[in-house]
Amino acid sequence: MPDFEMCLSETCPASGRCRRHKASGTNPSHMQAYGYHEPGANGRCDVYLPRYEAEFPGWAEALAELFALHADEARKLRRRMRDG
Repeated sequence: MPDFEMCLSETCPASGRCRRHKASGTNPSHMQAYGYHEPGANGRCDVYLPRYEAEFPGWAEALAELFALHADEARKLRRRMRDG
């Protein structure tokens, strides 16, 4: 069960990219909390929760690469400290 309130808005233009909406692929549980969240006059929703896969294609690969670089640097640092 997602640990946030799902959105029931049928008019939100960001529904396919927001984790709060079923249109984005989020699967609610049978005990899910729901509410209506509509964009304000400025067109932005105060509770927008982006699906990183939709907003930033390739984010998971970039994060994995960053962690791999960090792990490599950590190994080098430990080796330098060990070897004195």
